[in-house]
Amino acid sequence: MVTYRTPPCIFHTDTFYVSLPGGVLPDIIMDTACVNTPNGSAYATTYPGDTVTYHYLWQNSTGDTLSTTDTLAHVPSGNYTLQVKTAHCDTMLSFTIPEVDYRVSFQVDTLVCQGTRLHFQNTSDPHFSSFHWNFGDGDTIVFPSPEHRYLHPGRYEISLIGKSNICIDTAHRTITVDSLLSIKFHAHPGRICTGETIFFYPTAQDSTITGLHWQFGDGNATTSGIVQAWQHAYDTAGRLPVTLTTSFRACPDTSYTDTVMVYPLPYVDLGKDTSICLRGAPITLTNLAENRQGTYHYLWNTGDTSKKIQVRHPGEYSLKVSTEPLGCYTKETVRVTKDCYIDIPNAFTPNGDGNNDYFLPRKLLSKGVTGFKMDIYNRWGEKIFTTNNPIGRGWDGRFNGKPQPQGVYVYLIDVVYKNGKGEHYQGNVTLIR
Repeated sequence: MVTYRTPPCIFHTDTFYVSLPGGVLPDIIMDTACVNTPNGSAYATTYPGDTVTYHYLWQNSTGDTLSTTDTLAHVPSGNYTLQVKTAHCDTMLSFTIPEVDYRVSFQVDTLVCQGTRLHFQNTSDPHFSSFHWNFGDGDTIVFPSPEHRYLHPGRYEISLIGKSNICIDTAHRTITVDSLLSIKFHAHPGRICTGETIFFYPTAQDSTITGLHWQFGDGNATTSGIVQAWQHAYDTAGRLPVTLTTSFRACPDTSYTDTVMVYPLPYVDLGKDTSICLRGAPITLTNLAENRQGTYHYLWNTGDTSKKIQVRHPGEYSLKVSTEPLGCYTKETVRVTKDCYIDIPNAFTPNGDGNNDYFLPRKLLSKGVTGFKMDIYNRWGEKIFTTNNPIGRGWDGRFNGKPQPQGVYVYLIDVVYKNGKGEHYQGNVTLIR
């Protein structure tokens, strides 16, 4: 239908019928194209008995000429035009080659241990009819869902190519293969005495290690998340197994065991603190503890190297016992005090203030004294006080109930000790008022 105007202002509407002499317009038959692949096509079909001569011009959306035959091939999906010419007609047809999206895909563990058998699960669209795997280590296979084992650690680029009569697609994935490691350690020192410390050093640093679990052989254990040296002090003697169990991010745990030698300390027992009487018989100090078989060395603080010594004087005595092969030692000290003795003051103040009001050997160890007599004389030789009681009050500075004057007085003290020995003391004491 056409509308047009003739002068002066007359509008006309007419209808025209256009036909293609000798036939009809060709049909366009299209084949789809795969994603990002120039494998689409189209061709023009005529009908049997059609004697018209057709001329074709295929163009893309930018006007580029692609073909002048009745066929358009090897093009990607998109919009196209076909110009058809005959002796009497010129017609433009528009059409679209559709796109199909078929994808190749697969699933597999991307972090594995050396030597692990991997299963590659093919999850591609069912459109594909054949597959080609490249495992990145030189091996290939054409099974749909194969298995493969990596014998060496490293990173491998995996590719799967899927094909059909229309589309081809490729999928990629990277696999990391960890080394199958066995982590050991060395101990320094490997032999110690009880109570000392051993340092343990792992022999490898590797990023695939996730944890170290130490068992020290004495019932103690610890876990570390990083590879580092560890130390442990032993209070148990013996040949002890130390086990290091290493955990990895992909590979199975490994264990390594070595032994350390912890030597026992000698036993030393000098007994309880004791006492000795002056001029009395010496006492014997010796190690009362029983030690196991072995070679033992003795060293007293007196310089003696025998197992026992004779002590004649009060003081502190120590014994160091050491044993081979490392010289592990134990040391103990005993105190020997003076027994059977008196301690005589040189002054007293009998003023009734409750402090030093009496004269008597107050530090007397009465358990060591079996006989006692004390006499006090003034400067004229007159006896003004006497007592046989070693634990009494002593002299209060009086004679016949009367306070004596300040001055120097003479004492005579006779003592008999529990060992039967006797001592005589004579000296001066000052009475202060």
